[in-house]
Amino acid sequence: MEYYLLHLSYNAAGWNGIVEKGASYDERLDPVRKLIAHLGGALASFHFYDTPHFADAGPKHAVYEKFAMFGEHDLMAVLAMPDKHAAQAFTIAVSAQHGVSKLELTSMMPFAEAITTSVAKVKDALDATRYSAPGKP
Repeated sequence: MEYYLLHLSYNAAGWNGIVEKGASYDERLDPVRKLIAHLGGALASFHFYDTPHFADAGPKHAVYEKFAMFGEHDLMAVLAMPDKHAAQAFTIAVSAQHGVSKLELTSMMPFAEAITTSVAKVKDALDATRYSAPGKP
């Protein structure tokens, strides 16, 4: 699976549609889940309680699938998609909707992979090529 950070912004028509339909969270999200699943992917869920400090802090809340945002974008989510073609198909399908003003999908990788695999490749490439950019060290 490949991972993608989704930022999405609605336009006035999109927000009007959400307000007028008065759909529940699941009614609104179900078609999105089906679209992503049809393309072989899934939305991520987020759990932030990984330290003992939160072990007995009462009810633990998890964010399922999307974050609402205040600022440039209206929502954020992380998608797992089988490949870049499925991710691009999702982007095109959602961007073509009248209520969406902006959609950004950014490729991501687990941080452990970035540290282990990518850093090892950097070291190997620098050693093999003796590459050095201009400027003072």
